[in-house]
Amino acid sequence: MKDSVTYQAIVEEGKEIGKEIGKELGKKIGKEAGVKIGEKMGRAEEARAILIRLATMRLGKPTDRVLSKLNKIDDTTRLEDLIMRTLIAKSWTDLLK
Repeated sequence: MKDSVTYQAIVEEGKEIGKEIGKELGKKIGKEAGVKIGEKMGRAEEARAILIRLATMRLGKPTDRVLSKLNKIDDTTRLEDLIMRTLIAKSWTDLLK
């Protein structure tokens, strides 16, 4: 039976349908993952901007080195913690400890 032309045609058609379904599903999953990653990055950027604005008001203008360190932090929770620490930090160095 597996050697029949009809059987082989059905198998090939099934493979093609499977590929199309897989492509569409892959696109959907990729798009959803991309949106989630984008949202996470956006939240981190917003938290970083707030941190820099508040800390600048309290501690003065940050150096390029401090800004470089801050720009490497992508963890929103860490950035939010630093925002809270601006209330007690005495300097940018103290804040980033």
